[in-house]
Amino acid sequence: LHQELSQNRTHPTATAPSLLLYLIMSQPAHVIVNKTIPLLNAKKTGNGDKEKEKEKTKEKPTKKSLEKKKKKKEGEKRPPPPSVAGWLKKSKRKWKVLSSFHTLIVREDSSQILMVLNWNEMDKLFFPQVTLRGLEGGLPDMWDITPKNTGLKFEKGPGVVGRNLVLLVEDQQYLKPSDLQASIHSNNSRGYNTGFVRAFKPLIVDAKKKQYLIDVTGWLMSFSTYAQKAIRQRRGAFGGGGEQTMLKDIKAFPENFFLLMLCQKRSSNPLKDYSNKTVYFTVAFCRL
Repeated sequence: LHQELSQNRTHPTATAPSLLLYLIMSQPAHVIVNKTIPLLNAKKTGNGDKEKEKEKTKEKPTKKSLEKKKKKKEGEKRPPPPSVAGWLKKSKRKWKVLSSFHTLIVREDSSQILMVLNWNEMDKLFFPQVTLRGLEGGLPDMWDITPKNTGLKFEKGPGVVGRNLVLLVEDQQYLKPSDLQASIHSNNSRGYNTGFVRAFKPLIVDAKKKQYLIDVTGWLMSFSTYAQKAIRQRRGAFGGGGEQTMLKDIKAFPENFFLLMLCQKRSSNPLKDYSNKTVYFTVAFCRL
């Protein structure tokens, strides 16, 4: 080996590959395998290191490009802002829109009634009118059974606790601004304490269009209480029960809307009992 190396130095025609070939062929087979495999592995790892170095030497992403990628990802993940139209589409139901002093949205099967409230129109005053139309099998009676004369309006819930609540309130008498007593009270109440009839949790708060979408189904159906009470007073045991209340028809106009409704007690009998007749009544709301 020493002689070969010395010859390689002295003979310029000798090349490194010929020397390497000689060294390999002069060794036993097991020695060749043990020595060549580490060399090949070293060559592979060397190439991998070179590729890594090439990747490192590539142009680094700028701050501007990183910000663009971040915004793109956020845009893909961020859902669209809540809206009334988006909620209706997501519900996968068919709806009928009725325009009045407050917009009504009624499900196709009349099982759900929604109301759209614009923030700047929530203080519109309106009053209810309840009319008893009578029992099944008879002609309409058309008795006025409105429980009380009062004006209603909607308000935003007070403070942080009620910021996502909509309150239905009865309008109260106000003191004149010139009244000395009014100056020591809140500008909102102007003297008289206000209460609320019912609190609604909005289905949607559309901050862009400044709208609330509330479900008023339960509140409207609860007017059957007055119808069944009136039937008990006028017909004794006939009729009654508001446990099953349904909407039969609804009409809307610019200054008012009304609902034709019916109710009766639940029964497991295959046929109707004579004492459980269906009660018909209407509920109208007129703007003041």
